[in-house]
This record gives sequence, structure tokens and C-alpha cells, in this order.
Amino acid sequence: MSDLPNRLDLNVKDVSPAHGTTRPRLDVEISAGPSNNNDILVEQISPEVTFRFPKNNKHIEGSIPTVPLAQTSEFERRGSTFKLFIEFSRQELDTIEEYREGGDIELELNLWIVGDRNDNREEGRFELTEGLIDGEWTRILDAFDYHNKRDVELNLGVENPRIRDRLVTAHGKIERAQQKHDTGDYPSTVVECRRAIEALRTIEETSDVLHKRKYDDLDDIMGKFEKGFAGGLAHAEEKTAITPALRRDSEFALNLTKACARYISTALEEEGGEIRE
Repeated sequence: MSDLPNRLDLNVKDVSPAHGTTRPRLDVEISAGPSNNNDILVEQISPEVTFRFPKNNKHIEGSIPTVPLAQTSEFERRGSTFKLFIEFSRQELDTIEEYREGGDIELELNLWIVGDRNDNREEGRFELTEGLIDGEWTRILDAFDYHNKRDVELNLGVENPRIRDRLVTAHGKIERAQQKHDTGDYPSTVVECRRAIEALRTIEETSDVLHKRKYDDLDDIMGKFEKGFAGGLAHAEEKTAITPALRRDSEFALNLTKACARYISTALEEEGGEIRE
């Protein structure tokens, strides 16, 4: 058994955002040198990551992927370059921002690597540190669309109490769905979106304001979503062979539900007219 660090020199080459808002992720590219590393076959990599915040001497650490802060979806070798993928939820980004307090970040990587050179096992631990100044991290957050307003503003001041109650119900379900999504509970997100759609679909029963043809078309979309997409995922584990909701399913459900809610609320506000009691 040989000491791998004596043969392999690792350096952080680049840290960049990927996947935008649907699956915020940092790609950490690590270069391996010198050139004689090319005959080493990397068999296993066990990474740990620590986020340090020099401004207030705080830190968040843990072993990937068990650490709640981040998950590693893949770590692979491409020629003389490795990539570490760190995936975030919205809640995890909120935690980083809370600890960072507008300051810089130090990304500390602790890697245990096992390799093979000519049928000889080589292993060793590597410690790498990369600084991300405030401006760099802000640009990463912009790529994640982190600061985009995600709340749904609905016209909850309509005079008809039945319509108002339905809008309030839908609004509450959407807010709860967003909270579930932010904590990574994607199946519950879809369930809450379905409940919000159910509330929205009853509004036409008490209103003459919404343009009937437009609402019928929208109601058709909401009905298919409620009974089909959301309905299947809501019962995925117990009644169907459908895989429970993943992050992309949750994101889609939220976007569609918010769009429908905004459309109906805007129509009630802009088209005016008498609203039947």
C-alpha cells in the first residue's frame, strides 16, 4: 500500500452554479496533477464538506451525503479532473445566508481517495480550501434565482365571502406547499397543490365575473392536473405504481398551481362587474 498524496496533487480549479432554480447545485471542479497521476485508477472517493464563515467564525459541516446541508449526486474522474456536485434545497440556502451575514464563504473539502496503480492499492486524505467572496456567492445565488419573489399575491379583498374564502383557502394551501417544497417534502408539496386547485375550481360556481370560455379552458387544465398528475402522485405509494413525487414534480406542481391562482385572482380584480352573492 502506497501513500497517494505523495503521488497526487489536487487543487480546486473552479466553483460554479448549475441547474438554476429547479435543482440548485454547485459544481466543484478539482484538477489532479502532476502528469504522472494519469496511471492511477480512482476506485473510491469519500468527501466531506465544511462551509466556514470568517465574518462571524461560524461553520456548517458534515459528511456528504448524510449532512443535511448538501448532497453529493456524483463524484467522477474525467482525465485529470474530478467534479464534486453539491446540491442544495431552498432551506439549506437560507441557512447558509443566515450564517453568512453578508460576508465571505470558505469552502473546505476533506477527501478520502482510494486508487489503484498497477494492481497496487494507494489511498490518502486530501484537504482543499476555496474562498468565495461576497460578490462571487451573490452571483451564484442570482444563478439559482434565490432572490426572486416566490410568494403568491392574490386579491383576497373581494366582497363575495364565498369567493374570498376559497381564495384564502387556496392561498394558504399554496404557502404550505411552498414550505413543504423548501424542506424537501416533495410528495406533501404535490398534495397541498392539489388541495389548492380543488379550492380554485369551485370559484366559478359563485361568480359571473370570470369569462366562461376562458375559465372552462382553465378548469379543464386544472381538472387534468388535479385528477391526473397530482392525483396519481398523491397516492403513489399506496394505490399506484407511480414513483412518489420528486423535486421536479414538486416544482412543476407549484408553478402550475401558482399560475392558475394568479390568473383567477387577476381576472376577479381586473374584469370587475357584479359578483353574485
